[in-house]
Amino acid sequence: MKRWWHVARLLGSVVLLLSSQAGAFQLVGSDWSYRANPMGDDWRICPNGMPGEAVQRTKDGGQAWNYSGFAFTFGSEACLSHGQYPLHNQVNQVDFGGPLPRGVLAENTRWFLAHAPSETIECDMRFSNVVDWYTGTDTPGRQQSDWWSVAAHEMGHCLGLDHEDSALPLPVMSTRLTVGTSVRALAPDDIAGRQALYGAPAVLVAAVLPGSRSVRVGTPATAFATVINTGASLATGCSIALRSNVAAVFTFQATDPRTNAVIGLADTPVDLAPSQAQTFVLAFTPQAAISSTDVQLSFRCRNTAPAAVLSGLNTLLLSASTSPIPDIVALAATPNNNGIVDVPAASGTGIFSVATVNLGASATMTATADTAGVSLPVTITLCATNAATGACLAAPAPSVTLPIPSHATPTFGVFITANAPIPFDPARHRLVLRLQDSGGTTRGATSVAVRTP
Repeated sequence: MKRWWHVARLLGSVVLLLSSQAGAFQLVGSDWSYRANPMGDDWRICPNGMPGEAVQRTKDGGQAWNYSGFAFTFGSEACLSHGQYPLHNQVNQVDFGGPLPRGVLAENTRWFLAHAPSETIECDMRFSNVVDWYTGTDTPGRQQSDWWSVAAHEMGHCLGLDHEDSALPLPVMSTRLTVGTSVRALAPDDIAGRQALYGAPAVLVAAVLPGSRSVRVGTPATAFATVINTGASLATGCSIALRSNVAAVFTFQATDPRTNAVIGLADTPVDLAPSQAQTFVLAFTPQAAISSTDVQLSFRCRNTAPAAVLSGLNTLLLSASTSPIPDIVALAATPNNNGIVDVPAASGTGIFSVATVNLGASATMTATADTAGVSLPVTITLCATNAATGACLAAPAPSVTLPIPSHATPTFGVFITANAPIPFDPARHRLVLRLQDSGGTTRGATSVAVRTP
């Protein structure tokens, strides 16, 4: 079986190459994208002769490229190529030595099979032993070359990126590195190249229903969450945690999206494929009284940033008391069953309905609706409705006050008119129905997005 290789080199320079136009990343022709876990093989660093903190800076260079699509992993330091470079031995070896051509800071060799030239199977790397290296984390000396920057550059070659000198700002993959300078962070061009090969990063969005729970101390308040990976790469080890400091024990467990039945074990992370949605049941068990608090959650995976916190959308308004209190679970429905109210132009009216159940103590409640603190050109009225027909029990008004016994299931209709356009912004442009007790504490809430077509 024939094996072929490609060599790439980074040159040292005492002058910075100037760029005059925006460029585009270049590809070398082989990469690891054919693998499910592209950079999952342990990289091995041979520390023999390496100066200072070179081992850690090598790892930093690889980790500069990490994102949800892959992560460089490094095994224990070992000289498995026994000083030979290049050597195809199924080990991604990084070492220090020579000889390298004059002016070359480092060199890498990528190996591939003759019948599959686009699939990298090994990448070896050598740093020159005749260079004045800087291996710290600050600014290199005037005549020093920055090891961290060079490591990031060479790892970019191993990933499948070629030199690029026309892009601004200067990318990690530039041909030359000026002494006394560093280029350690990926530039937009580097990121574009990485994502062209390995896909866009996983991006999480999340929602929580219902929007409010009120329970007695020691009684779990449950809610459901949906987390979606909107990116093009696998999101691994996805979990949910409390961000807010509240006196409650929190647990989560994945559920079957078709039935909401729990699956797996509690507090067990899951992986999310691109475009996959996963549902969870959440439980908050108060350990002491909690005044009404908008509890924030951290929805994140090991290789992603957390989902953006959106109050009323993926938070839970939680309160707890040592005495019985009303607990109104409220769920909204829109005409198209998509969570969006379309308000026709001019004199048209948009509508949504709300179903509730009081899981707590009987109480007199007041229902109102608002725009969650965002200024929107709308007028909102509501009414209690006949659950069977949907007809209003009284003329719509800005608020409705009614007794809600324990286990009662009142329903409401909400009516919206607009006097100006409302752009579609489902994270910010929302309508919230709230049910408050006589003391003004919200005991139930739900929301929908609003727009004008």
